[in-house]
Amino acid sequence: AREKVHFSFAALRVLPGSGRDTARARRETVIDRGPARMLSVAGGKLTTYRRIALDVLGQLRPELGLHRLDRHPWPLPGAGGLETTELPLELPPSVRSNLLHLYGSLAAEVVAPAAEDPSLLEPLADGAPELAAQALYAATHEWARSTEDVLRRRTLLTLGGHANAQVEARVSELLGSPKLPAEP
Repeated sequence: AREKVHFSFAALRVLPGSGRDTARARRETVIDRGPARMLSVAGGKLTTYRRIALDVLGQLRPELGLHRLDRHPWPLPGAGGLETTELPLELPPSVRSNLLHLYGSLAAEVVAPAAEDPSLLEPLADGAPELAAQALYAATHEWARSTEDVLRRRTLLTLGGHANAQVEARVSELLGSPKLPAEP
């Protein structure tokens, strides 16, 4: 029954084609220049983002004055150095594990502001591993600009059924924090 549904999600994927049956649509990435020379990318998958980016840069090389492209497969930020990542000892193992799973070695950067404000190590919701520091990090490093951004897209609080009025108020307070950079 609909009243039992707390959350739903849908995503769209652009399939380049000529309007034919979607079962016959091309699944590969298409990079195209429009009449005004704007470069558009359609198709592709998140897992192939680096190859797509390199293909786009290859097409833009002359305009950007690039001499060569670094095609070395560098790890994503936070992917290395997990074994040496230091987190506050007072964090429960489940919270430490969650931080390392989500941020990798960048987890130390996420909780760093707690050295000045220990309240940032408090959970945002009872029974959830997400910390106040994560909401602040979402705003300062991940472009979160609204409470909904943090609750739905930067944490699993809404999906886990932890988003309530108290949690929303705390996240809203953090987003209004003077620790945040001013809007441009």
